[in-house]
Amino acid sequence: MEGSNKIVIDSSDQPLSHAEMEIEREKIELERERMLLERERLAAERERWRVEASWRRASERTVRIRLGTTFLACACCLLLGCLLGGLWMATQHSKSEAARRSEVARQRQELVQAFSGKTNFTEQAGALFQKIGDASGSGSGGILLILD
Repeated sequence: MEGSNKIVIDSSDQPLSHAEMEIEREKIELERERMLLERERLAAERERWRVEASWRRASERTVRIRLGTTFLACACCLLLGCLLGGLWMATQHSKSEAARRSEVARQRQELVQAFSGKTNFTEQAGALFQKIGDASGSGSGGILLILD
């Protein structure tokens, strides 16, 4: 190994110049970097697999919980809907019953006015009497006495 152009002999007894040695060093360094990057890639892939496995386990647990929760929420909504529907039907029934009673009372009042009037309202009274009979078809009507 003399001078600036040192010659090194490798294991095959072939002489190497300084430039060839630098190229070999760079190749070795590049190979080390490639291996390091490969190790990092493999480590990142292993970590990704672990994360995916944990997400998969968590999602399976969550689905089981969500199905039970969904069933419970649906049952509560159905019960609440039935309750509110029943209340709505009761109020509608009471409103329609009150409206029916007020209509029957109004028609009876018109009938009384028709019979007590000075002019002849027999046709009007007959029509009103028929309406009252139709409206009180539920059996809640009374007896109407007509006295001369």
